[in-house]
Amino acid sequence: MTRMARTFTTRVQALVVALTWTSSFLALPAYAQSATELLAEADRLAWLKNWTKAEPLFSKAEQMFASSGDERDALYSKISAIRGRLPKLPLIEVSQNLADDLEKPIVQSDSRLKLRCLVVGSAQESDGLAD
Repeated sequence: MTRMARTFTTRVQALVVALTWTSSFLALPAYAQSATELLAEADRLAWLKNWTKAEPLFSKAEQMFASSGDERDALYSKISAIRGRLPKLPLIEVSQNLADDLEKPIVQSDSRLKLRCLVVGSAQESDGLAD
């Protein structure tokens, strides 16, 4: 191997190490390990009105909360994910599902969960998505 080839190889290896090391410190919350971290990032995106980007995070958090038996946060994540998919869903079905969710005792006793149901339910009208 020529000297130039060895220098190039060494530089490429150093770059790979640097990128690997840097990426471990700059990991995005979207790749967080816990459901709570995913939910926090999804809520952050929702506050920025980027519901479409938040939707897969809400969906993943829903699965994780459901598998751990956290019914409240699983439901919050499920309802929130609906908002990101709203343009693709039948509005009558969404309205009925949200109305059913609003009747659940867990929603009735949790103001944050109730508010999220109402926000998602009203989104179709406020965003001009209603027929």
